[in-house]
Amino acid sequence: WLPQRRFTWMEELGLAGAALLIGALSAALSYAMRRMLVQASREFSFEAWIDPATLELTEGTLFNIAPTTPGQQNLAITQQGRTLDLTMRTSASGNDGSLRNTGSIVPSQLHHVVYLRDEDNKEQVYVDGLLAYSTQRSGSMNNWANGYGLSIANSTEGANPWVGDLYLLAFYSKAL
Repeated sequence: WLPQRRFTWMEELGLAGAALLIGALSAALSYAMRRMLVQASREFSFEAWIDPATLELTEGTLFNIAPTTPGQQNLAITQQGRTLDLTMRTSASGNDGSLRNTGSIVPSQLHHVVYLRDEDNKEQVYVDGLLAYSTQRSGSMNNWANGYGLSIANSTEGANPWVGDLYLLAFYSKAL
């Protein structure tokens, strides 16, 4: 099912249009993700295979888990020029999370981005197999809000489109 006005299926190109906001399914997915990450495990990872089309973005959101109003989010990764930034809410960061510069990319090239957080709150980001960022982020994920939507290729309020090709986005309940 696709909203008719926002998306077009283009022969040989696939899905084209505005951001994919998964809606009611998204809220259920966000809740399930929170339970998986916060209750079942204190670790998690995500990976994405991306091919950014431009470096002209000032805040292109690759994905986020947030409400439709700005200023609060559980998790987001954005592209700012060559830089990938990760924002994650923890009990020590407040409702909007804390932003970290996590690596650099080039346009028109396929990149493999992997984020992991272990049970000791150590974060690592790998870009194309190389460690791009490592830190200790204080706080737990117990303050993640239920019911936030998952938006892909834009922020949930639709203000920060990401331009490029996304081949895979996967979440895991362990530090890979």
